[in-house]
Amino acid sequence: MAFALTSVTGAANTGLTTPGYTMTEDQATLAYMRQFIVSALTGTQTGVRSHSSTDPFLCWMSRPAAFRDRPTLNVQGQVVGNSKNEFVIGFKKGVLPIAGGAVPQMAEAILRVRIPAGAEIADMAQLRALFSLIGGVFNGQAVGIVDSLLSGTL
Repeated sequence: MAFALTSVTGAANTGLTTPGYTMTEDQATLAYMRQFIVSALTGTQTGVRSHSSTDPFLCWMSRPAAFRDRPTLNVQGQVVGNSKNEFVIGFKKGVLPIAGGAVPQMAEAILRVRIPAGAEIADMAQLRALFSLIGGVFNGQAVGIVDSLLSGTL
């Protein structure tokens, strides 16, 4: 199944009780990219705004414009080359840097995934485990991550 979003169950956080996000596909800026906007909020999300053209709330994913080939082995059986395919998953949210400010500024989170070419065929289980861990960390640490951003401490 390819990257596609219709609804997302968010992680609970301060002021967000059973947060949910209704996603609608949007026109991506690149041919090798998919983008989805948060068109509606569900659950209790005190003070949160859904997507608008001047106040974005969206998620996107891109793939390489051209995929790299897997490496080859030399006569000694060593891997020759270090080509990687990069996928990027990004999130954008309009935020007000000054209380009562009129023009939202952009907060962004970007996850770059660099996969050695060929690993998607030769070692799928490890890639599944990598994303299982990433999903678990973000889901389990949503409050801790935001608290660190707000306090400036780890």
